[in-house]
Amino acid sequence: MADRRKFTRIAIFADNTGYGEGGLKDLTAELAKRKLEPVYVARFPLGVKSLTEEMRAAKAAGADAIVSYTVGPEQAVAVKSRLEAGMNTPYFAPWPLSFRSVLENAGPSALEGTMMVQTIVHNVLNERRASFFARYYKHSNERRIGSLMAAAQSYDAVNLMLRALFVTKGDTDSAAIKAALENLGRPYQGVVTTYHNPFSNDDHEAFTENMLFLGVWRKGQIEYYYSEDAKRAGYIRRKID
Repeated sequence: MADRRKFTRIAIFADNTGYGEGGLKDLTAELAKRKLEPVYVARFPLGVKSLTEEMRAAKAAGADAIVSYTVGPEQAVAVKSRLEAGMNTPYFAPWPLSFRSVLENAGPSALEGTMMVQTIVHNVLNERRASFFARYYKHSNERRIGSLMAAAQSYDAVNLMLRALFVTKGDTDSAAIKAALENLGRPYQGVVTTYHNPFSNDDHEAFTENMLFLGVWRKGQIEYYYSEDAKRAGYIRRKID
């Protein structure tokens, strides 16, 4: 964000949980690598009802971007407070900003143009993803998935675990499962990506940096922010070994 968009005066909003604390530390460290410091830091508890005064303080500090590190309900509060404070400063967040609950609680106007990290958007440009959506909506009364990233990655994780159990021939010992997940043998075509070697002895992450992209709320829908990402929407982003 700071590199590509040339932001230098960043305000950080982080809740008081371990999640918010970890996000604040990571963001502050990344800024320090670029010889930058946040111009304003707001800390708040879960359940906060308004952050309007904090948004005004960030505006007064001259923030040219806001990064909010918190969960769904508080993301809704933050984007509504930004609107109430009369700010049009670019707003960035981790994936909880993409939750359906944020849209329902904040509304499309408050969310318009806000951005978040994503691994998947709602499209049917490959067969596996199209099948996933069709089956999900067939067995659900929901018109929108509560958290697409959580649903898709959970679906892939369960299928990877099932394949590991085939490898172990039903042995559920933790060491056997771990070894199987690190040596599945055959690729698995998932919803988020195609997993060739999903894990190794020293890599247990669900995805690598190349699989991430910037999503943006537009008219109540999440789209790709960068046109180059939209043009490559059908491209399978695989983990880097």
